Amino acid sequence: SDGGKVSIPPPEDQPGSERPLKPVEIAAAAAKIGELLNGKEGTENASSLDSYMQSQLNPLTSDIIKACLPGGLAIPFPHNTFSLMVTTGAKGSTVNQSQVSCALGQQALEGRRVPRMSSGRTLPSFAPFDINPRADGFITDRFLTGIRPQEYYFHCMAGREGLVDTAVKTSRSGYLQRCLIKHLEELKVCYDHTVRDGEGSVIQFLYGEDGIDPVKAAHLDGSSRTLQYMARNHKSMEKRHVGLPGCSLDIAISDTDRQTALKDGVDLLTEGSFVHARKLRFGSKWERGTLCQGWFEAIVIKVHSDGKHFDLKYIKETKLATNVPLEVTFSNTGTKNTRAASNIGTIIKPAVPDPIISNCVPERGNHRIGSSGACVSEKVATDTVKALSCDSDLQRAIEILGINNSDMKRIVAAKFNSALCSPGEAVGSIAAQSVGEPSTQMTLNTFHLAGSGANVTLGIPRLREIIMTASKNLKTPTMSVPLYSNVSEREAIRLTRFFTKLSLKELICSQEGISVTETLQQSSVGEWERCYYIKLKLHSAERINEAFGMSLEDIASVVTEILIPALAKIMKMELRRSRVEGEVTSLSVAGGDSSAYTEAPKKSSDGEDEDDIGDEEGINAKRFGRKKEMASYGDMDDEDKQIEAENRNYDQVLSVDDDENTAVVTDDEERVDEDDYASNALKIDHKNDTLVLRPLRVDPAARPLLMVGLVERAAAKTSVRSRYMIEQAFINEEEGRGRCLQFAGINFREVWNLENVDHNNIASNDIWAMRCTYGVEAACINIVEQIRSVFSVYGISVDPRHLSLIADYMTFDGGFRPMNRRGMADSSSSFLQMSFETTANFMMDAALNNLSDKMNSPSANIVVGRPIRHGTGAFDCLIKA
Repeated sequence: SDGGKVSIPPPEDQPGSERPLKPVEIAAAAAKIGELLNGKEGTENASSLDSYMQSQLNPLTSDIIKACLPGGLAIPFPHNTFSLMVTTGAKGSTVNQSQVSCALGQQALEGRRVPRMSSGRTLPSFAPFDINPRADGFITDRFLTGIRPQEYYFHCMAGREGLVDTAVKTSRSGYLQRCLIKHLEELKVCYDHTVRDGEGSVIQFLYGEDGIDPVKAAHLDGSSRTLQYMARNHKSMEKRHVGLPGCSLDIAISDTDRQTALKDGVDLLTEGSFVHARKLRFGSKWERGTLCQGWFEAIVIKVHSDGKHFDLKYIKETKLATNVPLEVTFSNTGTKNTRAASNIGTIIKPAVPDPIISNCVPERGNHRIGSSGACVSEKVATDTVKALSCDSDLQRAIEILGINNSDMKRIVAAKFNSALCSPGEAVGSIAAQSVGEPSTQMTLNTFHLAGSGANVTLGIPRLREIIMTASKNLKTPTMSVPLYSNVSEREAIRLTRFFTKLSLKELICSQEGISVTETLQQSSVGEWERCYYIKLKLHSAERINEAFGMSLEDIASVVTEILIPALAKIMKMELRRSRVEGEVTSLSVAGGDSSAYTEAPKKSSDGEDEDDIGDEEGINAKRFGRKKEMASYGDMDDEDKQIEAENRNYDQVLSVDDDENTAVVTDDEERVDEDDYASNALKIDHKNDTLVLRPLRVDPAARPLLMVGLVERAAAKTSVRSRYMIEQAFINEEEGRGRCLQFAGINFREVWNLENVDHNNIASNDIWAMRCTYGVEAACINIVEQIRSVFSVYGISVDPRHLSLIADYMTFDGGFRPMNRRGMADSSSSFLQMSFETTANFMMDAALNNLSDKMNSPSANIVVGRPIRHGTGAFDCLIKA
């Protein structure tokens, strides 16, 4: 960089790319962009251009940072004190250093580049529709050498958004962390290495699914580099980490081999193997009438010499079964009229052991976590053995140091045993802090997906949606399914069009698509009426039919059934809204020769409702008043909801004919006579691709309406084609999943009916829908993935052990438990409930129901002045008398 400016070389593969663009070429490109952005599809083109430019510029910023940090600086690391401070973690971050030394990069406002004004400029100093990335907020300057005024303004815009979000979100993130801590404070590791709550209910059979304390998890990734470090320091590792009796990786390896053999269809029965076997009701012969119904868990005690007979011990019984055959041949199979497919019956079949039950069986060596060093995570064991057998650099280092593979396995097992989470550890509070504290760094509300205009709720609102409210109705539900590689781009686009909701407004031309003529006419009975003649000019009928497979007659049917009633409803609402108090006018909308229905002025409460229509200040004042009356902390579920006056439940008074027949205008007809409307709702002009609606009549005493805007609103709400619960679909490249078909909305049945998609890898951000469709375990895993994805946007990593504990707590009862006042009502500790919020309510309920508290929660012990039952308070000292 020179003077804070970074030169961007053009691609070398383009001919003539080394010469700079001429002013004429720049002006032509700007004019073309302006035409595209202001054309019929300007909104879609702007979104596509914005996404494409960001996808091209963001890697450029990353390349600049990689080239400069940390080795590309004038004074390299470690002599550069700034770089030394950031790299060692003493202060600052890579983002701070890159903005000082490299470039500020693209400035984003709610996930998009700097928006343009109506003139096509982002700032007055730039030309309209300037194609230079600098004009759209890409800053190549750096703080070290200063930034120019335009860049300073853009950076202030982005910084102001972050400051406002941070200020607003502080209270919400603080309340979120408080909810997490109060709900999880009871959870602790017990002496059997299970995680239990105050009632003694098991939340996790093994903390974090491997029992490891995250603080002590270093050097247990099984990588070659880590094992080489452990080999070089094997003497100090052996002194520091003393393993339990029988330290070895062999048990974990044997369990893994058994699971692999079962998946491959290989029977692997040895002494100590876990099996499912049949059992005799009576006698000693294995015949058809002597067997108990069902399968029973057992352990192989002895393998006979023929390899087909075994001695078994059933886990739930003390007696042994000797000389049990692997298979037997039954006689008298089938019935008199039906012959059995086979007369061979299986007596013993191998099974994957339950990790809790099997580890407690003495016949398997009592390999329980914490009581024997033979129990090591299967992942750690397999990764270690694979590295020891396959990595040549590691093998060479071990030979030089004079140790063997058995010594390395023993060191790894001893390290694993010493890294187990200590009994009494308050893992619930630690998990709450690990999620609550990073949440204060998140500011963004919504994030725009690449290549589309769809929004996904992120940041604090999304965390509140998952953890606090456990919402069953998401604001932005999405799901995605990977496409197979043989799906062409054209077929993928066809799928997106099939699932995308199509509104009538999208089929109407953006320029002069809606024309309204207003006249005063005298009806047949001599009364004057205000008439509105509406014409809808659509895009080319051929293009509509090619893209969506719809004809003008299909669209006309939708207009008759949906648009006209919706438009009449909106007109009636506008007439009511514009009416002066005390004025008596007709609030009806009539079409054709239908009679007008006069609505009498409403009184009392109905009149008050009319005054509130469109009065957002009044609505907000009432809402604020209700909030002010709430005691203590509130759930704040309704804070972000917007109430639209037009969605209220008004009575639909319509007098439009329901006749669905449509009259067709021939090519020779230039105008439509008014008399032709007597029996038809609209007419189709094939020559001009136009739909002509029957005139809508209102009371002439009412104020004139701005009908073009009303028709646009009604057309936007009129759905021409849609799939149930799905608003939009698009193609998106997802990391680790490839090309995916992504939906704004959730309907699993629609996806199940698709071909050429991977149904086994459906993903969704709706946890409750996953729980109802795929079960509670799928919901538990989805909670972990969703919380991780929220933090990953901001580059924040949270240990998966903390996330798994939160997910297991929320799905402990088979449902989806929220961490708010509603979820706290299920707690057995009344003192814990009262210390959360609404103390008086919880106290009254406990007193009325004569509830007792076993004083196991930290809050209950603090209330009465006793030490909590966590940490060193988890046990009592036995004093010798």
